[in-house]
Amino acid sequence: MRVFLALITSLVLLVGCNVSADTTFKDGPVKIETKVVQKEEPVQVTESEPSKEIIDDQFIIDNIKLGMTQDEIVELIGEPDAVGVDIMEGNPMWRYDIGADENYIFEEPEELKGSGVVDTIDEAGLKKGLIDSQLFISWQEEKIQNFANHVYKSTFGEYRVFKDGTVKKTY
Repeated sequence: MRVFLALITSLVLLVGCNVSADTTFKDGPVKIETKVVQKEEPVQVTESEPSKEIIDDQFIIDNIKLGMTQDEIVELIGEPDAVGVDIMEGNPMWRYDIGADENYIFEEPEELKGSGVVDTIDEAGLKKGLIDSQLFISWQEEKIQNFANHVYKSTFGEYRVFKDGTVKKTY
């Protein structure tokens, strides 16, 4: 059986390599068709996470609203950079370091380390351009209670929405 398979394989290789379109065999002419097949690269499907690089202060003003859920925020702008509590009321709080360099790390002030407080503004990082802005979202029952986006544009400014809906913009 092995000899037969080896003979067939050799014949196929010889026919494939040495036969032209007009070659005639004992049983008549053989038509050989060739087909060029392009190898398709596998398609990689990746779950898209919103890019913080495209989020700016106008995007925040236009899209983030009181009462939005945590799931809606994650879908809109991705996972937060820090999760903890706000210093004033101890409510759950998320911090986003918008436009941060991939090597950016914000160290909480020494007096707050280990406290879980995340609503400290990195003024030095904003001023040096290491981050475009810092967005702080305060939660109550997993819905936005209030939020503030801090920026540096030749001076420090913020866009803040209080829990009663009052808006304060200082830039």
